[in-house]
Amino acid sequence: MIIYFGPVIKHSFRETMRMALGKLTYGIESRMVFDLFAAKVSELLDTESTLEYDPSGIIRIEEKNAVNIHTEIIPNSVQHNIPAWAVFAMFFILIPLTANIIKERNSGSMLRIRLMPGSYWVTIMAKIIVYLIISIIQFILMLLVGIFILPLFGLPLLELGNHIFALLIMVVATGLAATGYGLALGSIANTPEQAAAFGSVSVIIFAALGGIWVPVFVMPPMMQKFSIISPLNWGLEGFYTIFLRNGNLIDILPWAALLTTFCIISMSVAFYFLRLKRN
Repeated sequence: MIIYFGPVIKHSFRETMRMALGKLTYGIESRMVFDLFAAKVSELLDTESTLEYDPSGIIRIEEKNAVNIHTEIIPNSVQHNIPAWAVFAMFFILIPLTANIIKERNSGSMLRIRLMPGSYWVTIMAKIIVYLIISIIQFILMLLVGIFILPLFGLPLLELGNHIFALLIMVVATGLAATGYGLALGSIANTPEQAAAFGSVSVIIFAALGGIWVPVFVMPPMMQKFSIISPLNWGLEGFYTIFLRNGNLIDILPWAALLTTFCIISMSVAFYFLRLKRN
């Protein structure tokens, strides 16, 4: 048998073709040997019945992932991209949030709000709740894309797992972290341009480190160590726990706690700078 390959054909393609043709010729040879053997057996036993040839072979091979609770499970394209881009979009809510805070401060609206009866904390918390609801709506829309739209293009269906309450906790924790970060930037920056530039760049850096664009498991070992400092990675790992490992509330508590702590620290920074600029 002679196989002709073009001079520019890749070596991997050549090897694939050699293996495929080798398997085919081996199957033909096996069939010929089996037929001769079956004919010889029928002749010795003086019977008309012959042995049936099974091309699939006697030994069946079944593929399964060798995983346990301590093994990292590799997500498919939908299981990675839906939570990854949902977390990324939730953190990008800081751009309108910071612009709103700076606009209120520069226009004097913040001063008028402080002069009104009631606590300024109530106003800030109301702002956080509004943007948190927007973040939750963003996440829900991304889930709907993974459930109803992506399967139309032949992609896997997004499985939400069996613990919806744990998923809700992760969404709220991620939204609070994103909102708190935006509040901190809005209180530090002096102009919307400063807040938008620093906020967008920092979120992109966090996304690159946290495995939003390139999954952490394909990063170099050094980059995998740095990924733990990204709050976007905390949110992504929490959603991985729910979607891939069917994690419950206890399983996602470490990631939700990290995000909540990040939110508390960010809000503390925000109130400090708001009080500093007020004085």
